[in-house]
Amino acid sequence: MRLLFVQMQVNAHIGLPGVYTAPWGPKRVHEALGVYRIVPARFVCCMSYAEPSGRIVSAVGVLEGELRNFDSQKAVGSLPFSGFFYPQGSSSSLGTLLREGYIGSHRFLALKSLIKVLS
Repeated sequence: MRLLFVQMQVNAHIGLPGVYTAPWGPKRVHEALGVYRIVPARFVCCMSYAEPSGRIVSAVGVLEGELRNFDSQKAVGSLPFSGFFYPQGSSSSLGTLLREGYIGSHRFLALKSLIKVLS
């Protein structure tokens, strides 16, 4: 049994950076979006479970929100976009929420959905 994990990060309405998150980085995305521009965005995670028999089960987790002014102080380590991604209905950045114990990320939602499909 294997758990395969593929992640796409921020995909604002301008179509960037999509699966090409690493070469972009938050600074470049911030520059492309403009200083005070707020745009709809989402974090998407697809998880697949594969067995040697060939059975494959996949689930997707989507965290809707928007990109706002980038604040590197609010980013969390390996999640640089967390400093200017605000989940839908939240007045705090994802980075701030994660530091406060928030677990409703796109990864969590995908895993929760995969477990539900497998049980």
